[in-house]
Amino acid sequence: MNQDKLQMFVERYLELSSELKYRKGESGAFMQLGELLTQKGDYDTGTKHFYRAMKIAEETQDSDLREAAKVNFGMANASTKWNEHVTNILKGVQGVQSYVD
Repeated sequence: MNQDKLQMFVERYLELSSELKYRKGESGAFMQLGELLTQKGDYDTGTKHFYRAMKIAEETQDSDLREAAKVNFGMANASTKWNEHVTNILKGVQGVQSYVD
């Protein structure tokens, strides 16, 4: 199954869980969406989904999911910061190259 189709199913599951007020389903869906988005390289949105999963897991006292969401949140957040850092370095190198040419 491709990533886009899987994301569509998880988003639908999130909608249904929300309508039914099934908080554990919501936190699991946010976790899955975070994983899908970080696999696509969208670390910023993935971080937001992991944060939501973590907060709902705290509310529902699901310590396993809370810990997993916390770890994934940290890794996605670090990836966001790393990408920004590398981009700034590359901009600096390109600026130096333009100056040399």
